[in-house]
Amino acid sequence: MIYSHCKFKGLGLFRSQWEAQLQQINSLRMLHRHSNLYITATRDVVTESINCLCKLQIKPDNSFLSPKDGFLDPRKIRNFLRDMEYNKWCELPTKGKGIILFQEYPPINKLINRHVGLSISEWRDGIKMIGNVTAVRATPGRTMDTNHCRHCHNEIETLSHVLGSCPHGETLRNARHHKIRSSIAKALRDSGFKVYEEVHGLSTCGSSRRIDMIAFNNNKMGYIIDPTVRFETSKNQPDDVNNEKKQIYEPTIPYYIQEYKLESIEVIGILIGARGTIPHKFVCFCKDFHLPNSLIQSVALTSLKYSIYILRNHLYQN
Repeated sequence: MIYSHCKFKGLGLFRSQWEAQLQQINSLRMLHRHSNLYITATRDVVTESINCLCKLQIKPDNSFLSPKDGFLDPRKIRNFLRDMEYNKWCELPTKGKGIILFQEYPPINKLINRHVGLSISEWRDGIKMIGNVTAVRATPGRTMDTNHCRHCHNEIETLSHVLGSCPHGETLRNARHHKIRSSIAKALRDSGFKVYEEVHGLSTCGSSRRIDMIAFNNNKMGYIIDPTVRFETSKNQPDDVNNEKKQIYEPTIPYYIQEYKLESIEVIGILIGARGTIPHKFVCFCKDFHLPNSLIQSVALTSLKYSIYILRNHLYQN
């Protein structure tokens, strides 16, 4: 996380071990561009640059070459090293859980990294959540007696449990969900859709279901939209959430078709990461419904800020 690129929610900090070799390559590149006869007669700049790559434990590759002069480009090498750090971060069993989703929409990651819309303390707590190093009991060294939840005492107190299932934070979790749902509903209304929130209905088996919102316009095509905030776990999580919502709400489609006089209805389940992660599916949803990019930023910040409130409430409120 320390050296990963900011577009993946890493800190992107300066690493002198890399820069010593990268600046040497940059100097050799300048000598190569100069094409001085004395330099070419006394130094083999190409071999020296390859030796710098070997010290960085990188195999020479044509993808590192600049199209302008055919020499090694330090910026490409630096980005490659940062990508390697990100891949190592993703492979960590605990600290890398769900990190793979951070790469799906890089623009919002850069905004969060610059703590846009966050106070300094909120940004600091957000960084701890992104790295999964918050002071919950499952983090090694945080407790001496037990690693079970300090409030419900049923499950191990992980960050996922705190943000997603502990009864102590249920009110704040509901507030987080309602805030995001209302933001999406308002954006849909601004785009010309009729939107109804928290609508009760009946499934084909007779059970009662309540959908987050139903949206439709003049073409008689309706959409049951269910945004869900969850702790990030895997790359397939957005598809899993969408399929889960379809199984739950597709049995209610005949009821809503009759209720709102529609021709067809599609169920759309939307995943939003609890650490302010925006999956690619949500971006596609906004493009398909002509929703503004400002909604994406608003939803990401709302999710992250409310998760910070949930964490603080869990750690400091008895």
